[in-house]
Amino acid sequence: NHATQGTYPPGSTFKLITLLEYIRENPDTWQDFHYTCTGTYTNGDYVVNCHDGVAHGELDIYGILGMSCNGAFDTIAQTLNSTKWQKLAEDFGYNKSDRSQVDFPYKKSHFDIVSDDGVWSRMQLAIGQGTTTVTPLLNLMMYAAIANDGVMMTPYLVDHYLDADGNVVEQTKPKALRSVCTKAEAELMDEFLTYVITNGTAAAGGSQYARVSGKTGSAQYDSTKNYHAWFCGYGTNDVSEIAVCVMIEKGGAGGIVAAPVAGQIFDYYFSR
Repeated sequence: NHATQGTYPPGSTFKLITLLEYIRENPDTWQDFHYTCTGTYTNGDYVVNCHDGVAHGELDIYGILGMSCNGAFDTIAQTLNSTKWQKLAEDFGYNKSDRSQVDFPYKKSHFDIVSDDGVWSRMQLAIGQGTTTVTPLLNLMMYAAIANDGVMMTPYLVDHYLDADGNVVEQTKPKALRSVCTKAEAELMDEFLTYVITNGTAAAGGSQYARVSGKTGSAQYDSTKNYHAWFCGYGTNDVSEIAVCVMIEKGGAGGIVAAPVAGQIFDYYFSR
């Protein structure tokens, strides 16, 4: 089951965590962050390019997530406290099995900055590359938690059981797994993720029928420019809500390949 047991580099979908950690460590100044993107970030002998080498120009804190600017996140990463950064990732479910609370098998996602610290590691880990891996399930749970005021819910497969006459004989009761961030932080990250839809790389993931928030990812999986395509996000309207994770193995750019699939899902779900 690739959704629960496949582990992949999260690519830019991980930038949600990097950004939140930066905001936590800079509570009074994060709003003032600006970055001039030339398409390439250089630190000593190490170089990371933005996707396809695109130069994003002048960006504020919303723009760096909206345009998914690797250079800006690599700049941020050099300032973060490794212990706090790792704890935040683990609060979101990385390095956890949760075997006692989730009743089906799934692989553990991996993030390790504490024992793999350094300029190059930070540059890679900040943008969801390097040794970081995630299951589509956890990526979905992370973004759903943002929509749920910072509370991550326990995943389950069956909503209810019916008898031969169509009567409900057993109903699964949703239960919280853990709090991953405060309600105020979730509301702020929701603003960022909505901006990604309205002004950034995930425009194709939007819907005319609902307010959608989300993030794309183009996760490089080998030494060449080959990518898995990601979109993680959620949509809400006055009567219903849904969280979606689209992961297309070897699909290419998330904004071009995965986001339109999510957009079709949102349109179908909310137009019924």
